[in-house]
Order: sequence, then structure tokens, then C-alpha cells
Amino acid sequence: MNKKNNTEFEDKILILFDGVCSLCNVLIKILDRIPNDNNIIICAMESTTGMQILKDYNLKLDPDTVVVIEKNKYYTKSKAIKKIVNKFTGFSKSLAIINIFPDFIINIFYDLIAKNRYRFFKRYKSCPLNKKTNKLNLKILN
Repeated sequence: MNKKNNTEFEDKILILFDGVCSLCNVLIKILDRIPNDNNIIICAMESTTGMQILKDYNLKLDPDTVVVIEKNKYYTKSKAIKKIVNKFTGFSKSLAIINIFPDFIINIFYDLIAKNRYRFFKRYKSCPLNKKTNKLNLKILN
């Protein structure tokens, strides 16, 4: 995915996540079950494609934050979470209530979880979600 040539993804969001984090992978699997009108694409940030996308946006690899790219702009932490939730449809759309909370409050909780996730959840050697073995409905970039 090139920053300048991503018309295929214009109406979608791309989520770059820590592919070796078991908590992140569980959350992706939950996300896969939430109706979203196929508006969400995922990519492990440490994958070859993920690293290229980070480079295209002049971002450094930071597994402690999720990155969402929408319409050639990137968002991290609370802003990224809000972008994801806003793509939900059906009953799950009610989760958009998160938008009423200020970013700094959400970021406090986000940072606390991000910094401690490996302490409470295991870490994979490589991302278990890939095109060949996944059974997800979400589109995956490897």
C-alpha cells in the first residue's frame, strides 16, 4: 500500500497492530465478529507490509500503540480507537459512545494497558494471523 496510491482503500480504515501481542490478536478476533460493512483492513505492524506503511507515513515502529490510517491520515491511541469504533454497524454502533470521552482520559487507560500487556498476556514469536492460515472475515495485508 503506497500512501499516494491507495484508492482501493479510500472508504476503509487500515489498522496496524502489534502482531506478536496475544491481547492484540484476541482483540482483532473480536473485531472480526463485529459488523463493519467490510470497512476494516488489518496488518501486523512488524510485517514487511506494515513496516513499509509505517515508512510511507514517516512513523516509527511502536508496538505500544495501534495506528489507524484513513484517507491518507494516521491516528494513534484514543483517536485510532475512535476511528475503529466509528466503522461499526448494527448494534455495535452503540460503542461509539466512547467518542464522548476526552482523548487524554482514554489515553491514560490505553497507555496503562499497552505498557503491561506482555506482563499479563503472552507474546507470540510471530503473528499468528496471516493470509494463509487465517479464518477471519477481515481483509489482512501481510
